[in-house]
Formats: sequence, structure tokens, C-alpha cells
Amino acid sequence: MTNPERYQPTPEETAKAEAAMTPEQKAASEERAAFKYQERAPFSDEIGKSFIETAERRQPTDEERRNMDQDMADLSQMTVGSDTRWSIDGARNISLMRGDYIGVHKDVDISIEAEDLSKLDASLAKDGYGLFISYPKDAANPHGQKIIERMGASGLARHEGGDAVIMAIESNGKLRETKGLNAIDVHVVKRDAEGHPVGPEGNNTLPDKWYEPQPTSYQGHELNISHPAKVAYFKLRQDRPYDLMDLKPLVESGKLTDEDIQDVEEAVENDFASRRQKGERIVSEMAARLKPEMGMEDIRKAIAENPYMTKKLAGTTDPAERRKMEAAIRSIAKSLADPRERSVEKFRDTLFSTFGVAEAEAKMRDKVRQLRAWRENGDKMDEARRQLDAAE
Repeated sequence: MTNPERYQPTPEETAKAEAAMTPEQKAASEERAAFKYQERAPFSDEIGKSFIETAERRQPTDEERRNMDQDMADLSQMTVGSDTRWSIDGARNISLMRGDYIGVHKDVDISIEAEDLSKLDASLAKDGYGLFISYPKDAANPHGQKIIERMGASGLARHEGGDAVIMAIESNGKLRETKGLNAIDVHVVKRDAEGHPVGPEGNNTLPDKWYEPQPTSYQGHELNISHPAKVAYFKLRQDRPYDLMDLKPLVESGKLTDEDIQDVEEAVENDFASRRQKGERIVSEMAARLKPEMGMEDIRKAIAENPYMTKKLAGTTDPAERRKMEAAIRSIAKSLADPRERSVEKFRDTLFSTFGVAEAEAKMRDKVRQLRAWRENGDKMDEARRQLDAAE
């Protein structure tokens, strides 16, 4: 992982600050420092039940409903009065929009503006929570033990690598492993120079209205949910078995309009364009390093040492995925081994083909078409009901 750049005080500054502390303050500071880095077992279902990923979510038991209800009550309590622009992310939005759970939700995710992290951190402190990043203790074993690192709001706003999380803590900063909402995934909203939210591709923007928190009340608890189109867009980008099916009840709720689906489709197509433009730049940079005398191994090294590929390989912690990517690089190098058939165009086509760019785009378009089909079927059923009512 790449650690965020942090301010490091000089030894003289540290000594001066420590000299100004009372014995009690110094002891408290040393105790907090001791818990800056902590280990935690691999993620397990926070609601205490095994979570099997199937095409449709399992319906919750009465106990699971109570646990998820308590999650929402706890989330409301820790954010009330914080004056921050935050909202729930993921499928819990769909359940809250419908007024009933679409199935078991294994965790809680929120998004928040980077500039509001300080206010959120202060609000969390009063209820025994803090801001952290989580990353594998062993990069070669991404599903093993986790390191949970305490972060200040400013450090978290600019961090690279790791996953931002809110963790339940004791007064000294030690992780508080209690039943209930003790871990929340945090997605920090990134914006461009003009203030527009930046999408996952990094160089594309998403509609401003998607990032306006939508206040709602659930069982008397004040919460913020996300715009339905934002929920649909990010769900479509996932490949878990249940992600697409989660969107069926969203469409059936009537919350996702035809205009929303059009906005989602435009955002998806903008993603494709941004990704291909980025791919073209990467190909041009790689192709500039290729020389006629290079053999297959030299070409492989030139591709692997490209800054984009280096970063992507470094960020791929799953050994199987890393081997797959390395095999793809060797395949590309092999196809370019003959200098007589080497060109920027062939390089681009081979790269896009090897990484399945066209197939991924076709799959995403099929998902958008499914949203439209669900929406159209709903309209037809509504019209049929209106005609029946009129006939009676």
C-alpha cells in the first residue's frame, strides 16, 4: 500500500511539546500512540450470520432485522448534529426507500465530503468512534489479518491506499469489539477543480445532484440516503451475484425514474470514453518505449514497467488476480514480438482485447437495458391496473 504523506515533527518540536505536557497528558498521549496501529481479524459478517453471496439476498430473520434496525439507530446517533454532507451508500438505500429490507445487509457504508471529515470526526468522538484506514497486514494475503491505522481527518482526506473506515473505540483509542455497529466503510467524495464530483475512473465527473444527501426518517431516526440514480450507477459497476437483482426492487419502488436511468446510461458511456482515452494514452506511452531490436522479454518488461501497469500490479493484492494480469502482459508481449507486425494500432487492439474492454462494455450496456426493461414492465402493469380500475 502507499501510505499518505504525513507531517513529521522534528525531534526538537516533539521534545518541546512533551515538556509542556502534564504527567497525565503525557500518559494519555503515550496510550493513544500505542493504539495508532492495531490488528483486526479478517472481515466477518458484522450481523453475526454467515453471508452467502447468491443471485438474490436471503430474507432476514427477526434477530437480523433487529440488528439492522439498531445499525440505523446507531448511525443516526453518531451523525446527528454533525452538520456534515454524508449519506448512506449501497443497497441499504433501497431498503430505506421501500420501507422494508430487501434482504440481509452485511455491513454499513457511507459517503462523505472530504472537507466535512473534521466535523464528522468530532461528532464521532462523543459516541466512541474514530476514523481509520484498514489494509492487509500481508499484501500477499489480502483476506488475512488487517492493520487498522488511526487517522486524523486531514490525513484521511488525502490518503492513498487502504480502505477508510469508522471504528468503535475505547476512550484510549483501543478498538471496541462489541456487538452492533462497530465498523462502517467510508467513501470520501472526490471533486475536481470546478467542484464537481469525480467518478471512479478518476477523470470523469458525475451529476452534482447525485451527491446531495436526501434526508429521511426511519423508525424515528434521522438519516441521509443517496440519490436513486447514484445507487443504481454504483450497483451496476459491481459484479457480485446479487448487485443487479438489488436494483429490481429499486425500479419497482418507483424511485428510479426514466430520467434517472438516462442519467445512469450517460454516466456509463462517459466512463467508457474516459477509460478508452486513458487506454490510448497508456498505449502511446508504452509504444514509445518499444524498439525494433526488442525481443519478447524486453517488450514484457517495457509494458510491466509502465507507470500505470506498475501501479496496477502493486495495487493487486490478490495473488490469483496478479498472476492473471502478469499472464495478460506476457500474452501482449508475445503478440508484439515480431517487429514487422508491431504498430501502435495493433498494440492498442491487443491490449483492449486481452483485458476484455469490449466485453466489459457490452456487459454493462446489458445491465442498463435490464433496468429499462424492468421500468417498462412496471409501467405496463400500472397501465393495466388503471384500465381495470376504470372498467369497474
